[in-house]
Amino acid sequence: MGDVAHLSSGSMIDEPSSPKTNDYRATAAAIVHDTLVWDNHGCMPVGAPFGTGFLPQLHRYRDAGVNVVSLNVGFGEMDVTDHVQTLASIRRWVSMQPDYMLITTAADVEIAHQTGRLGVCFDIEGANAIGDQLPLIAAYHDLGVRWMLIAYNQNNRAGGGCQDDDTGFVSCTPAGIMELLSRSGVDLKGKHVVVLGRSLLVGKPVALLALQKKAGANGTVTVCHSGTSNLAALTRQADVLIAAIGRPEFVTADMVKPGAVVIDVGINRIADATKKTGFRLVGDVHFPTVSALAAKITPVPGGVGPMTVAMLMKNTVKAFEQRTRLG
Repeated sequence: MGDVAHLSSGSMIDEPSSPKTNDYRATAAAIVHDTLVWDNHGCMPVGAPFGTGFLPQLHRYRDAGVNVVSLNVGFGEMDVTDHVQTLASIRRWVSMQPDYMLITTAADVEIAHQTGRLGVCFDIEGANAIGDQLPLIAAYHDLGVRWMLIAYNQNNRAGGGCQDDDTGFVSCTPAGIMELLSRSGVDLKGKHVVVLGRSLLVGKPVALLALQKKAGANGTVTVCHSGTSNLAALTRQADVLIAAIGRPEFVTADMVKPGAVVIDVGINRIADATKKTGFRLVGDVHFPTVSALAAKITPVPGGVGPMTVAMLMKNTVKAFEQRTRLG
């Protein structure tokens, strides 16, 4: 609650007074006085044994000029019973205090503000609070809970937590590209990755994957496309060039830095009278000339395509395992 306490001129850090400092304090005090101040997450030390010993500290909000505070009544690891007991304990305590008011509507907020009381509502960090009982959402709402995270630190049935294993599904071709780079010993950390293409299926997701702050990624990413000016100048800066623009043999040797890693995502048919089918498959990169420059390059066919299939199988197995685990 330290950030809230700074709203009170009496609780500011002691420092030599000056006209400028006093002006800032007066301005801040005037803003707080004339504005409805709402702290949307007062992080309280909740959990067993569901005591209320910390609640008298709420006066710090009121003293600082805050009008409404949302108190958390649970987080990730707590189960349904823990959340309900915590919410009941806090509601009972607040309802007995003359300077506080439980709020459930906008009208309640106005009443609390006009009568000089601190309005109190609630929030929950993670859907463990409902377990598999969806009607509890309405019950929590009736009891003053006004927002709930889907997931907190750990995974639950509704979503993935920020400190748990990734339960989501990554688009197969971008995932295959990242896996191919990893298994080929190409670490993107500190490297300039240029993605040529901005599609929802490949260009945008692979750019985001390469940006992630995690092992094998953490690159500096530039996204280019058919409308980019000075395109060749940008692609020549790439330590890793990912071509997914959908144009046959678009990337030529003059667009590639010697020693670059080139990932060719494209697959295009071009006429070839020497083939029984009348065509042959090529990528977005002119393989004969670029392969002479690149440190590593994927062929077409036989490069990214099989990795896409492999990631599809991986997602299928992952979906089955999650369904089995969660019932």
